[in-house]
Amino acid sequence: MKRTTILLFLCFMGITMASAQQKTFKGTWLYEQGEKNGTIQLDLYQKSVENEFDMDGALCFGTFAFSDGSYYSIEEVEVEGNKASLQQVLDTGMGNFKMQMTYNSADQSIELSTN
Repeated sequence: MKRTTILLFLCFMGITMASAQQKTFKGTWLYEQGEKNGTIQLDLYQKSVENEFDMDGALCFGTFAFSDGSYYSIEEVEVEGNKASLQQVLDTGMGNFKMQMTYNSADQSIELSTN
């Protein structure tokens, strides 16, 4: 399978300095690349993000909601420092895949890699 790497340049939005220092993957970011934009909400440390796709109001580790109508929820994750292994990511079509996420504190960007 082709390896796809997506570099997300995210605007720092809703993270307080204390939580940013302690929990790298917690907060809300804006995604903008070309004509595609959206919102990324993360709390990879506990299931505290509301999964808008689930009618029962279930919580998940994070969501990706894009302007083209695509929506993803993070259901299983392992975090180690500035790297996260997203073990189960679901999309609106109920597809299931894995991703790797690396946070770069210098430019506050997140790089996502999928197989």
